[in-house]
Amino acid sequence: MKLFSINKWGELFENNRSRTVKDLDWVSIPNRHDGENYTKIVSDKDGAEIFSGWNLIVQVASKCKPRGVLVKDSGQPHDSASLSMKTRAPKSWFDKAFSFISRHTDWLLVKDVSEDYQHPDSLPPDKCEEGNGREGKEGKGNTTGGLPKEVEFWNLNCGTLSKALSVNDDRSKRLRQRRQDSFWVANFEQAVKRVAQSSFCIGGNDRQWKADFDWMLQPNVVAKIMEGKYDNRISTPIKPSIKLPTEIDVLTYCREKGGTEKDWQFAKDWHRRMLNRGYKINGRICDWKIKFSADFAAQRA
Repeated sequence: MKLFSINKWGELFENNRSRTVKDLDWVSIPNRHDGENYTKIVSDKDGAEIFSGWNLIVQVASKCKPRGVLVKDSGQPHDSASLSMKTRAPKSWFDKAFSFISRHTDWLLVKDVSEDYQHPDSLPPDKCEEGNGREGKEGKGNTTGGLPKEVEFWNLNCGTLSKALSVNDDRSKRLRQRRQDSFWVANFEQAVKRVAQSSFCIGGNDRQWKADFDWMLQPNVVAKIMEGKYDNRISTPIKPSIKLPTEIDVLTYCREKGGTEKDWQFAKDWHRRMLNRGYKINGRICDWKIKFSADFAAQRA
């Protein structure tokens, strides 16, 4: 038996709005028509049927639990026959779509599973978490050492932040919800590592607030972390402004260089010319004393 799931579901078919909705009655679909995979499909003699089947596959996947994985409410994998029955579209559309897309594109992920396979995230909580004969079979991958694997990973990588020592009913419920978000699943571990390195998340803010595991379970949090909202900001040092000399500064310096009253007009004219140029030479503000000394010496020679 084959288990089909849509590659990069969270990245391509979810957005900030959809991640806050439990049951979708719409799905965000990319609308580019210049990609290599799209071109392969529409160039095929059965391209119209393949692409129609693909769009229906995406729509069904948006209602599955977890989203993006083609499983029925029972947790058993969908196939062409079940999709045809669900959408009332010809079975041949799905046969062609599964065959072509899995062989010629990277849009679908395919996994061989047993005939009695049931996806653990589609099972009722009492079967998925408490055991009842399922924990050692499909649910085992979601726990390590008695705690869910996500909690264990947080505890090992959260640095100075508070560890999660237990999982109550509320945490279990929200963790199950997050597992239905393929973007959250794919990016959770990297997000934890970024949080542990974030000055803001470890208390470097005006409220001295710190992140914790429950915060990671909120909708959109992992997406915001991966978008860089909590990354440390590298401040650009402000260059001190360069103060340009006044006419008095130039006249005073002229006197220091041995100038007399008959040289003051030269100094005033020199200051006026340089001021018009912003005291710049070749686009950069010059050391005006060096420039004045050279020009003053040249006019007295």
